[in-house]
Amino acid sequence: MNSCDNLCTVKIHADKIEEGPPHALNRRDVRLIFETVPPDWTKEIKEVRIANSLEWNSHTFFARYDGCLTIYSRNRTKAQALAAVLAELAAISMRLDRGLQRRPMAVRNRLDKTAAPYVQQLLPLIAPPSQSKGHVSLEGFHELQFPLVPNDIE
Repeated sequence: MNSCDNLCTVKIHADKIEEGPPHALNRRDVRLIFETVPPDWTKEIKEVRIANSLEWNSHTFFARYDGCLTIYSRNRTKAQALAAVLAELAAISMRLDRGLQRRPMAVRNRLDKTAAPYVQQLLPLIAPPSQSKGHVSLEGFHELQFPLVPNDIE
């Protein structure tokens, strides 16, 4: 587990959403991620912004000049957003973050492989399985009856 020295100094904030899909990850999820990954994955991060944008399809970007990790996770599942964040954190620790340039497939595969154990560990904690009721009563439901229209064939 990561000690409090870096986690306590990192400012985490989420942009406000007026309408549309919610953020896939929240501040609690980000704190949990930071507590779980190795300290060298997060030591350079000073701020985390969960951005209010629908354009970046689960992209995560780290700006080394100001230490800000920006997470674009709307319109994605928690699993997709978690995998993107963990891959970016792994890239930071390996010094493979290259700004907004697209990473080669070999680098992406290496980052995904490095982040995979953490995805498996964190996913049940971030997205717990839904509680199903087991039995759904049909009491109160009525069959809908529609009047025939002249073009309907009987």
